[in-house]
Amino acid sequence: MVEMLPWIFAFLTAGAMVLLSLYYVYGRKGNLSEMCCMMAGMSYGTLPGLVVGVVYALPTGDYLFGTILGTIVGLVVGMPMGRVGGALGRMEGVMAGFMGGTMGAMLGFMMRFTNLQLFMLFFFAVVGLMSFEMAYVAYKENGRGQVPKVMLGAFVLVFLLSILGALVLNYSIT
Repeated sequence: MVEMLPWIFAFLTAGAMVLLSLYYVYGRKGNLSEMCCMMAGMSYGTLPGLVVGVVYALPTGDYLFGTILGTIVGLVVGMPMGRVGGALGRMEGVMAGFMGGTMGAMLGFMMRFTNLQLFMLFFFAVVGLMSFEMAYVAYKENGRGQVPKVMLGAFVLVFLLSILGALVLNYSIT
């Protein structure tokens, strides 16, 4: 039986990074260009699908259900984010939702046979970087206002917590 605590922790921390970034970008949607909204649809279609696909397929080894769950989550998040920028943005969210869910499940399934501790460090770093960068794009595109210090502090705290958890927790599939 697989110990689920590390995987629940991975889902919660990676999901929290994505949600904090998503909340910030969504709050500025009125001031973003169509291209920025297309990028948001693509980013937030891919990121949640990737997180759900990886975190589900890694411990379970179930590629099919990981793909289905990851794709559904990617579509549910990516379509509304892209819709703000019009039909092209929505289409970006649709395509990225499928892509993120499929790639997440595939990545999770393939990584079962490698050093999971190292992979989880890499995974948290990538999710943190992608989440931060999309929020930074929205910040630069917005042209005014500052990032709330509480939100930035929460993001940094969750990121550091995820890295610490990847170092301390035993990610194992046996």
